[in-house]
This record gives sequence, structure tokens and C-alpha cells, in this order.
Amino acid sequence: MSLTVGSGRHRLRILTSASDVSEIAELAGGKGRNLHALTAAGFHVPSWSVIGLDVFAEFARGSGLA
Repeated sequence: MSLTVGSGRHRLRILTSASDVSEIAELAGGKGRNLHALTAAGFHVPSWSVIGLDVFAEFARGSGLA
């Protein structure tokens, strides 16, 4: 499960330990993938969330960085 903001073409996601593996593979950077792997392996990891790469890309475009 992930939090989705917006609709249509501009659906931006926040990923958590409950996000699907396919979403993590597609939208998470290294930190998100590693946190998800540690959580899935049963390690005690504090609650976490990361913004998806789609969120960062939209921010970069909107702010003129990309």
C-alpha cells in the first residue's frame, strides 16, 4: 500500500513498508529499496516512508531544476 496524491497523469506516491514490491522496484530509490528489503527480512526497522521518484521528478520539473 502506498499513499497516492493527485489523479490521472499526476498521481504521486509516498512509499512505505506496506507498499507492493513492484511499486518499490519502480518508484523507490536506493534508500527506499533497502528499507523495504530490511523490513521484509524481519529486521526491526522504525516506521518509515519515502517519496517516490515520480514525486521528486515532478518537483524538479515544477521548480525548474529539470
